[in-house]
Amino acid sequence: MTKSVRAMRHYQPIWEQLKEVRSVRIVLAPHNLTENQAKQHYATTKKAITKEKYMDTVFKCQFPDAELKSAREGLIINFKLELNDCDPFGKDF
Repeated sequence: MTKSVRAMRHYQPIWEQLKEVRSVRIVLAPHNLTENQAKQHYATTKKAITKEKYMDTVFKCQFPDAELKSAREGLIINFKLELNDCDPFGKDF
């Protein structure tokens, strides 16, 4: 019996890379975007990656206080994942 493999969602590879590297930079390809289009693309991407973080139940259990931070500089979107992990006995590593 073969097990079916589910295709990755559009933004899931970015989320997987964020979990590994903790920082991702995305460059918007079309350089003829207007400022409003760039803002809209940033908002859509931020919302989608936040949703990926929310849907990753194993990650949420391991790092319940993790924060996803983002910023846009022109056509570049930066994401940073801060785990805020500490010793279960209350001592920071």
